[in-house]
Amino acid sequence: MGEHQQAVNCYEEAVGLEPTYGWAWNGMGLAYAALSKWDQALEAYEQAVKFNPDDAWFWHNYGDTWLMIENYERAVAAFERALALDPAHEPTRRKIKQAQDHLDSEV
Repeated sequence: MGEHQQAVNCYEEAVGLEPTYGWAWNGMGLAYAALSKWDQALEAYEQAVKFNPDDAWFWHNYGDTWLMIENYERAVAAFERALALDPAHEPTRRKIKQAQDHLDSEV
């Protein structure tokens, strides 16, 4: 079993003990994303932002997964939420530009 799958297993155990623990959901999302399991990553991030809606990094990670599967509208929406929480969040500023550039090229 690889490290990322082991991480998923640990995070699943953590949320089994504390279902509202946003940090565990976010970590699970990161691990699933590292395994290219995009649907599971999105589900985990949805829980992370549900339980920690004021965490810019959680919204960033959620948006980054939408970006990876080329759903640029949803990526922009998540990145906008992250920037509303932390306007100086440079990683999100770079990613939202990338997503917006894709949207602009589709027009």
